[in-house]
Amino acid sequence: RVGILPGKPPICRVRLEGTFDELDHDSTLVFDFHAIGRPLAPDIITGDAGFPNVVLRNTRGVHVRFARGNLKDFFDIQRSTERQTVALPLGAFVFDRDMTNNPPLAPGESFFDHPVDRIFFDVLRHRTEELELLFGDFRLQQGRPEPHPPVQDLVVFDRSDQARGLPKFAVERPQMGFRVALNMVALSLGYAGASLRAVLEKNGTERARHEVTLGPEARELKLELRERGAYSLRLALELGDRRIAEEEIPLCHVVPRDGTRPAAGLGISDGTDYDRIALAGGTWDRLPVTLGMIYRDPASGAFRFQKSLDFLPRTRRAPGENRILSVFEMPKWLSRFPERGDFARFGPGDWDEYARLVRWLAKTAQDKGFTHYEVWNEASAYGHWADDMETLIRLHQVTREAVHAAAPGMVVLGGCTHSWDMDFLGRFFEAGGGDHCDGLTIHGYTYQPDRLPAQFDALEALIDAHVAPERDFGLHVTEIGFRMPAFPAMDQADLLTLFTLEALSRTRTRGVLWFRYANPRPELGSGYRQNSSTGYAMIGYGDRYCRPAYAAYRFTDLLLGESERVEASGSGDDRLYRIIGAPGTVALAARSRAALEKAAPPPWRRMDSCGGPLGDRESGTLFLALRPGFFV
Repeated sequence: RVGILPGKPPICRVRLEGTFDELDHDSTLVFDFHAIGRPLAPDIITGDAGFPNVVLRNTRGVHVRFARGNLKDFFDIQRSTERQTVALPLGAFVFDRDMTNNPPLAPGESFFDHPVDRIFFDVLRHRTEELELLFGDFRLQQGRPEPHPPVQDLVVFDRSDQARGLPKFAVERPQMGFRVALNMVALSLGYAGASLRAVLEKNGTERARHEVTLGPEARELKLELRERGAYSLRLALELGDRRIAEEEIPLCHVVPRDGTRPAAGLGISDGTDYDRIALAGGTWDRLPVTLGMIYRDPASGAFRFQKSLDFLPRTRRAPGENRILSVFEMPKWLSRFPERGDFARFGPGDWDEYARLVRWLAKTAQDKGFTHYEVWNEASAYGHWADDMETLIRLHQVTREAVHAAAPGMVVLGGCTHSWDMDFLGRFFEAGGGDHCDGLTIHGYTYQPDRLPAQFDALEALIDAHVAPERDFGLHVTEIGFRMPAFPAMDQADLLTLFTLEALSRTRTRGVLWFRYANPRPELGSGYRQNSSTGYAMIGYGDRYCRPAYAAYRFTDLLLGESERVEASGSGDDRLYRIIGAPGTVALAARSRAALEKAAPPPWRRMDSCGGPLGDRESGTLFLALRPGFFV
């Protein structure tokens, strides 16, 4: 039992000493952990007070760590006052680059080549409140059972009724068909004759079972998805009494978009699947670009993308649709601190040359259909911008002048926080940042969605205090996501829709862009990776799954596209959103079912955020009701 008072230094260290020579790459460190008396409040800006970094040190003095931000993936943050068991796989610990005195590993050397002699729990203090934590029941699980490989590593799922632009595991009608067959790897391993067992579930209830015997020839697998919404397909590949592979695949029956208008305020960030994003709905997309990818010819001074790679999209957006180019990372040849290892996080050493670079980039981007230029991605995060505020303001000033000169009509967006960093935004506006951009961008990541109305209130007040009322100065949420497994898949979908409704109930909000469309990296089932963004993706790498968030995006796009505005009223669990079109309210949404039932007349249909029937569902973070006749 550990009491932690506010104060300095910000880290309180709990240390276990001994000789832990039984620890190795395949071990799992298990312990119980919870806060006593008050719930922990994970927060991106404050750094998750009360959660520990878990650090191992070996006898050579090398440290590896499991970051507190990732510990939430192994801890139910909704039950933080309850005692919970945390099991951290040691193979997921990474070399701690934050420690200046951390000796590097030699080439070919493993951290576990030397015995572990210390285990640290570096707990972040709360800024103002006392924390009381309980650590206990420390134990070690030796070895890890080898997980079964995913079924899709051995079985080909080829859609037999695929609609253009839809992900493989999404459908707009009540049936999803596949041709399934063993791939060459499975056949070479002698798995011909294996049985594929499939169980289709919705909301944890079994809907159907299928069994198919597989070989080199394709067999048909038909799934009935009669109701719209999110489903799960549990798969097992078995040969005799031996299980070869297993997998659970999220899949969705989504609302159709034929004949519907795309929502003016909705979009998807950080995807290069521009055509598929456009077919999903909405009117916004966004591409981050590192300036380090731009090459300057020493002789002519001309700019081009490295290796002649022009990765800007060739697809043009329709009138009224918007595409954001987001910029970050200063090239070494242009940084004012080129000798530093983190040169990319600083402003330019030559402002004239920087302006010339921006003019070239803005003109190139506008010719490819980009409509907005974001000055610097996540300028509030030290990992992206380590320079001072004065340099950042000048960066905005020079960028805006250069963009407007080279690409008239392009909108310059500034600020760009990594979360709700109101202190940073206050300093940005006080220093005149609002004068050097046409609109503000934020990233809305949060682990405290209950605070969203108050945070939007504070942000609007800050803009109103520093921006002249006659300016058309909009707010753009260029990234918002709720990472799995810290948020379960259905909660992720609910919260993305909830955030969008709250944001678009504000008159300044121009766009809300969900992060992200598809995972760009291969997904391996062999272990946890701390640096993966898999938890945000709607669509799996290579179309390996389709999460509820995709169905929620399509349904949100339908609701907003067929309406004119969103109005919000009430607070807490009684907060209610009215989605208003012609001839009146199209839909209602609430944080609790009780609040929805108070406001929705009996004939209105109850729906979840994916467009499926609500049924008896009582738990969750968003509930909707649709006006009769609005949507079939």
